[in-house]
Amino acid sequence: MEISYSKGILLTHNGKKLLIDPEISKTGLAIPTIVTHAHSDHTAALSNNSNTYTTPQTIDLFNVSQPKKNARKIMTKNFYEPFEIEDFEIEFIKAGHLLGAAQIVVRCGNESIHFTGDFCPEPLITVEGADIPKDIDITILDSTYGDNKIHFDDRLNERQRLLVWILSTLKEEKNPIINLAHLGGAQELIRFLNLLAPKLNIYVHPKISIINDIYMKYDVNLKYHILDENSKIDTASVILIPRAKSNLEYVKDSIEFSRDKVKIGIVTGQSAKYGFNSFDFTSNLSTHASYEELLETALKIQPSQILTYYGYPEQMAYSINYTCDIPAMELKNCNSLQVNKIKSRETVKTDHREYFNNTKTDNIWKDWY
Repeated sequence: MEISYSKGILLTHNGKKLLIDPEISKTGLAIPTIVTHAHSDHTAALSNNSNTYTTPQTIDLFNVSQPKKNARKIMTKNFYEPFEIEDFEIEFIKAGHLLGAAQIVVRCGNESIHFTGDFCPEPLITVEGADIPKDIDITILDSTYGDNKIHFDDRLNERQRLLVWILSTLKEEKNPIINLAHLGGAQELIRFLNLLAPKLNIYVHPKISIINDIYMKYDVNLKYHILDENSKIDTASVILIPRAKSNLEYVKDSIEFSRDKVKIGIVTGQSAKYGFNSFDFTSNLSTHASYEELLETALKIQPSQILTYYGYPEQMAYSINYTCDIPAMELKNCNSLQVNKIKSRETVKTDHREYFNNTKTDNIWKDWY
């Protein structure tokens, strides 16, 4: 097999091609595609004319979250249900992150490639943690938070801190309004509050409600109310909205809104990087793997080589190469990598050190350690 970047992860074997998480959908793709999960930056292929494979949960979430797009030629496969596409033997394994999110394991003969997609190793409240595959030649590692300057706080502590802020705000006779991801993050928080504060009234934006319906279809129990003009917001109510200024306007249009009667918070992994100082409360609670979890995952899988992709790929490759003793480089810099011609770890590691030391980006790393 060969691996390359072509507006997505392109695998080639004996002239047969497979594209994972393609980034464009305006034109038809003549080759089969795979979509790892339902977040909009990964679902371009679902509205394309290509033969696309994904999990049942992902297509259900796509259909309600992006109703204006028409999913076509979709084949759904369950976790741990091996199937074939051309010369490729495929298996979806769990990625954590959100409902239906899959890691991809591709095998051809004795060669194996693994793509994490967006993933979370730690078990979350609504989904299990990511699986660790075995006997992998090359892992393509999502590096969304692959910068060692970005650190998440412990998820348990962040949930507790968020709960304390909500209850403290209510004690002040103010209503918390929380901006968060409508797909994944909202369902995590709703389930958490259902378990730890069952008497709390949770009002959600309609964009969150339609996602909740799919989670409940797959046996994730969520108790909440839909926010609209008939909502009766009392002193035991919290409001959840998707992250966008227009959604705060929706709240203003739906209920009597006074800035001195509410506190506004935001929950996003991006707050580990950006201050979001205009909010009354921020939390970096995330369903993505943290920098530390990325390194731990690399060490657990122990592939012959790692290719980093998305987010901070160059920084992550540098860290893995130097701290995990596993050869690593950015996917977009590998041109076309042949699995059966992978060099020994030590040789590849030396090659990668020379690459980093000879590029103009070398100054990025001088203050790392």
